[in-house]
Order: sequence, then C-alpha cells, then structure tokens
Amino acid sequence: MKSPEELAARLARQWVKGELREARLLTREAWPIKLSIGRPTPELLAHDPAAVRAHLQRWRSVQTGKVSWVSSGYRTTSDALEIPRYWLLRSPSEWIEACNDKTVAREYRELARIVEAIDPIFHPLVIRQRSQVTARRPEEVIKAAEVTLQLTPGCAGGIPLRALSIAGCDSKFFERNRNLIQQMLRQRFGDEMKDCSLEQFLGAQEWGEHWLLVVPLDTGLLPFEQQRVRAFELAERPLPGSHVM
Repeated sequence: MKSPEELAARLARQWVKGELREARLLTREAWPIKLSIGRPTPELLAHDPAAVRAHLQRWRSVQTGKVSWVSSGYRTTSDALEIPRYWLLRSPSEWIEACNDKTVAREYRELARIVEAIDPIFHPLVIRQRSQVTARRPEEVIKAAEVTLQLTPGCAGGIPLRALSIAGCDSKFFERNRNLIQQMLRQRFGDEMKDCSLEQFLGAQEWGEHWLLVVPLDTGLLPFEQQRVRAFELAERPLPGSHVM
C-alpha cells in the first residue's frame, strides 16, 4: 500500500520527464491520472492495526483530486473496512498540487505564464525544454519567442547579430539566448533551418571568424603599432581613444 507522500514523490519525479510533461500539459487525453494505492495485507492488519489506521487517516486527509474508496472484508475484523484504492487527478493543476513540491510548483507557474504569452507554435518546445526555459526569466523567454516570429531567412542582410534590433532586444540578446532562438527557429521553419548556424540562416556576419586589424592613429593609445583583434572582442571592450575608424 502507498502513502500520499510516496505517490506525491512519484508524481514529482514524473514532472522532469519531457514527453510526459508535454502530453499532460497540452493534451486533454492525458487526463485523468489514476494512481493505484494498493491495500493493506491481512497480515499487516492482524499484527499492526495501528499502521493500517494511520494509513487510512492519511488518505482521509487528502484534499487534492479524488480518492476512490472500496469496502474490503478481513477475517480479523467484524465489519468491512473502507480502503482507499485509487487516487484520481483530473487536471494539470491537481497534478502540481499533488506533487507538494515547491520547485515543481514554481516551474509550473513560470511555464504557464510563458505559454499564455507566446505563440502556440512554441508551446511544445517551451514545455519540453523545461530546464533551459526555467533557467531564464520568463520575460526573456517571451521576448525570444517574439523576436523569433519576426526573423526570416537572410533578414540580417550581412550585419552582425549584435546589430539586429528586433522587438526592442538589446545588443547581447542573441548571445544570451542563442540556443533557445535556434530551437525556436527550427520549430518554426523545420528543414529550412537544418544544419545551419544562426548566422548562416539569418544571413548575419560571422563574428567568431572575423578579425580586424587595429592601428592606433595617435601615440600612446596602444603598446603595438598594429594588432589583430576579433570583431566581437573589439565591440565589447572599451578603447583608449575617442573614435574608431
């Protein structure tokens, strides 16, 4: 026989399974969930009736979902006992409540907020990629979905991703959310995005491969007459001069 705490722990472990989480959060066919509680053995009832009484009381105290009770007769009791046999959970909110886990509850609230705000095309991805999504602020994920909807093949036109200003994103937005945006683009464009880097798909300048020759035009600015620097490093670091040509 299973206690409410044992089944709650099982439900919490199920939360981290991507396919199961997606099915339960996006399809009605996944409900209700029917969990078997089991029943006390005649030996347990005969030798430790207090444990059986405690088991019954714990299940009487459960307020989440619906506990299904059946009458069972035992040789050691004069009357039939009402035994909890199944725990029925009828919705995602009941599943999360039954888990009795603060982390699961927080992640569910964040996913629900994100899903409500973004295009349905991204719902399966966001729910499957739970750990990647919940590692960011919900606002960042919502912004990534908004930006992705405005991206099209070749839209960068040869400029660096950092220079793309879409939906008010800042210059480091693509760097922070590169992997998530790539997955969202694959969700949206399918095979068009296959085997493409983000820069190749959007037609953006490849920062990682682009080297610039830096030449100081005044004395004392740099300890070198010439210096090669990668473009993204030059963009990130302050220079001693006031202008860059």
